[in-house]
Amino acid sequence: ASSGGHGIVEFADVTLESVSQSTAKPDAPTVVSVEGTVNAEEVARIVGQESEIRWVPPANSEEASLAISLGGIREFGGVIAHFGLADPSRPKSGRAHSIEVFGSSDGTTYQKLGAQTVWFGESCYLPLRDAEAGFLQFRVKGNGRWVLRSLEIAPLPFGESRNSTLSRIARDQRPGMLPRYFLPEQAYWTVVGVADDSKEGLLSADGALEVDKERFSIEPFVCDFDATELLGWANATLSQDLTDGYLPLPRVTRQYPNGQLLDVEAFAFGKPGQSVLAATYTLTSPAPVSSAIVLAVRPLQVNPPWQDLKTSGGFARIDSIECGSNEMSVRRALPPDEKRVFVIGNDIACNGLGSDLDPALIPTAGHWEWPSNKVTDPAGLAHAAFTASIGGKKARVDKWAVLVPLHSDELPEWASGAAPDAMAALEKERQSVEGWWRAELNKVTLSIPADRDLENTFRTALAHILINRDGPAIQPGSRTYERSWIRDGCLTSSALLATG
Repeated sequence: ASSGGHGIVEFADVTLESVSQSTAKPDAPTVVSVEGTVNAEEVARIVGQESEIRWVPPANSEEASLAISLGGIREFGGVIAHFGLADPSRPKSGRAHSIEVFGSSDGTTYQKLGAQTVWFGESCYLPLRDAEAGFLQFRVKGNGRWVLRSLEIAPLPFGESRNSTLSRIARDQRPGMLPRYFLPEQAYWTVVGVADDSKEGLLSADGALEVDKERFSIEPFVCDFDATELLGWANATLSQDLTDGYLPLPRVTRQYPNGQLLDVEAFAFGKPGQSVLAATYTLTSPAPVSSAIVLAVRPLQVNPPWQDLKTSGGFARIDSIECGSNEMSVRRALPPDEKRVFVIGNDIACNGLGSDLDPALIPTAGHWEWPSNKVTDPAGLAHAAFTASIGGKKARVDKWAVLVPLHSDELPEWASGAAPDAMAALEKERQSVEGWWRAELNKVTLSIPADRDLENTFRTALAHILINRDGPAIQPGSRTYERSWIRDGCLTSSALLATG
């Protein structure tokens, strides 16, 4: 480390102000004031436990407030509030309600800490960076009646990063709604791209497709209307394979409990610098079923948060999404980036949401009631979904495809044609890609009859060398290891020479 330099710091008009000392172990928080009505027997000590607070706005107002004492000055990383309906038998009245959080050190003067819009019957996750207060006041606006089921003052890590916030949210969600690395569980993936290109995608072992380095992913869900359930990766039996056992065209298969089978296949085509990332989604329904395919575009990478050498995995900022009939424009403000996501298939709808109305980034069917053609989210958590309903009285096979140009917004002319014709043209591209890789990976004959898996692994490793290579620049990886290493370069050069 360097010894540092020299300089002068000048202060003017310095004043000293007395502040309350943070309490190491604050007393149990209690309600100190309520605007509206609340069940008196359920008022005391609501924080940190599943106490129900029936909180109803005044008769002539759609607003209510609640103030609590934290039992002393304390630092915290945010607020987590779980809401329910006062009368679950009645339908939700109104779209959503807003919640504002104010903090105070003395219980008299309050300053606004943050705000969020929340659907009735759902939860508020409001991260705050290094917040400090002795009292909190909550102001809720919106028509209808609600129940505050629990209120959690989150610890400091909750507000430190988007990944920390989403990891905490994942604890309240069913497994499969968010990537497994938020649980946390180990995440596996494979690279998808064309040889010698500077951009590649990743396909996770669960079926999510990351479209570029530090960019968003597209994850499939199946909405089972009969069971009123959204089916993710944790609901399915998963399997993975490669075309011919070794070609870099991966497939993930999800077998759902309702009998439906979803195949996700990914590949890339085109020349380096002009490549297009493609994925096909084939849903086989062996029996009549009422369901929908959901292709969720979310600000989440396949690359996990702990992959953080010169990059950052997990959260991938999306500032805005603009939806068309069968495509999206997904934008990041800084550093500037825009990706076109084009879908091929029949009866496709596009729905956009921001983080406020869906903080867990889960494209539930209830949220489709208020779709938006354009979503802008200052938190960088904008997300959206392509959806297509499936019904009928017989077994069926449905197929969709997604195209993402990696370097521009240009797509082949055939992409804008009728869905059957575009799907047939995409299949020809795939066959061409398969043929090219077969020829490229078999210049040297390798036969290991006793271990075909080892033989296939050798060829796949060679394919990954070519995909990770940016032109003449040999690199051992596509994300964290997208750099040149002398050791890896020597080994990789030897492998390329040995295989022609």
